Amino acid sequence: MKKIYLYLGSQYFWVLNLPMVCKYLKEYHNDFEIIFDFSNEAHLWIGRNGANQPIHLFEWIHHSLDFGDIPHSRATLISGNTKIKQSYENWHATLPVDYHKIKVECKNLWGTIVVENHLDISNVIKYDKELPHKDKIFTFFNGNARYHRLIAFMYMDDMGLLDKSYTTMLMEGPHNDIYRQYKREIDLTRFPMKLADSDPDIKSLVTHTSDVPQSFINAHINSYFDVVTETTMGNLGIFTNGSFEDQGTIKDDYSGPDWWQTEFFTEKLWRCIFYKRPFMLMGSPGQLQTLRELGFKTFENFWNEDYDKEPDFMKRIMKVCLQTHDMCKRSKQDIHNLFMSDSMKNIVEHNRKTLLDIYTNNEFDFVISRKPSSGFSEDSDWHLQYKDFDKLKLQQLTNEKFKGSLSGITTKDCNIITPWL
Repeated sequence: MKKIYLYLGSQYFWVLNLPMVCKYLKEYHNDFEIIFDFSNEAHLWIGRNGANQPIHLFEWIHHSLDFGDIPHSRATLISGNTKIKQSYENWHATLPVDYHKIKVECKNLWGTIVVENHLDISNVIKYDKELPHKDKIFTFFNGNARYHRLIAFMYMDDMGLLDKSYTTMLMEGPHNDIYRQYKREIDLTRFPMKLADSDPDIKSLVTHTSDVPQSFINAHINSYFDVVTETTMGNLGIFTNGSFEDQGTIKDDYSGPDWWQTEFFTEKLWRCIFYKRPFMLMGSPGQLQTLRELGFKTFENFWNEDYDKEPDFMKRIMKVCLQTHDMCKRSKQDIHNLFMSDSMKNIVEHNRKTLLDIYTNNEFDFVISRKPSSGFSEDSDWHLQYKDFDKLKLQQLTNEKFKGSLSGITTKDCNIITPWL
């Protein structure tokens, strides 16, 4: 049976028009499986309905399949969330009716992107005590404004650590509402914080390709370790659809009800390993343990990694910041000797080799390179793009909005009016 791939995470057209796309596919093609590929993302909330209520990924996919009259047994959701299977089972168990299930899988897209696409600078990351001391102690790179990153930035700033790091915060200015919660003022003229020769487009992280600025390379050469603020730190303990809103803005689309859990491995962590870099991780609770179970070594012999066991994300952020602060208080020579030691070198080389082995063997849900879109061809799976559709027919289907509840499993209208939360 032919597989039809819709890349939900990279083409928002599919998300906004998913019910109509499903109906279109059913009318034109009867014998197929549909793959909702969300592997480059790991969040829960994907849009809002006309009543300004959040719609989550599971609701929207089931709604779209019902609208298109596609059997649920023919559908697979692929997410970058390593907890997606358990989260889906948890959600399904809350439904008031015995509802059809789809297949759910995790794929580690970002690991593949790092190995295949990132500029490999591991050959310029040297471990030798005879080298001169480095200009800065760590890197602290932040792109999109996320709640946990702004809190971490505030703590780092309070501890006087930013001057000891290469720091980026690639937004026009941190969200003032977060700082108001702590009765804080912040100088917005400091933002965006960029490396010297970065892309003028502040939203470009310029790390997903082999073309990166020299200052990005130099920041790794001239510092000892990375403080990684992953895309998510898991479910931040926000339990209802409305309680995590502030003036109409959802603070964290990776958080949600009790049944939802998130653990997301992105290029931010994989590139540290690929580059042979030590790191402290602001990620989901237990994420370091997941790495150990995969065969990676972490740095518990060099600093305290108990933060990985801390369930409260605010305390977890503080514990990482405190470990960073303690490291920065040491003498330059002590820091240099620690990070240039043979034992540190052995760990980072082991981790890089483990990453490459996992990628080569397609373990830990690593994916192969994506095929180019082949449209509605007869000799391969279909990796669809908007150009593959009859625009007029799709527009006609768009006018057939599906109103009301979703087959009795929710009371809210599942039509997405407003995209991304």
